Amino acid sequence: MATQTTPVTYIFKEINTGKYTSVKHYELVSFDGTTNKLSPLLNISENRNCAQSTPDYWLKIKQGKKWSRCLTGLFKTSSQNIFRGDLYKKKDLLLFKFSSNADTLTICHFENYFTTDLSSVLQFIK
Repeated sequence: MATQTTPVTYIFKEINTGKYTSVKHYELVSFDGTTNKLSPLLNISENRNCAQSTPDYWLKIKQGKKWSRCLTGLFKTSSQNIFRGDLYKKKDLLLFKFSSNADTLTICHFENYFTTDLSSVLQFIK
């Protein structure tokens, strides 16, 4: 496992508010890295119990004119409105924080770092 680094933080705002009941679309407002490793547009959909892992939500990114397949599930943490996920088969850790009304989404992307013990990384997103 690689050592913990400071994450790249992304801020997204909801677009098409209220248009869909089980899906929310988010547009990138800002990020503090040099290269956007996610996408300018995100699709967060409710879990429909299609996988054994049973996350609360699924993340897709926009690739050209289409949405990707599900990149990761969003799993509850002990903190309210904060979820965890991973990229590249548990190579990168993602922390997701939704605002109280879910119109703003903050993502912390820890490249080349993954842990199941979130006590050392939750400080970056609270």
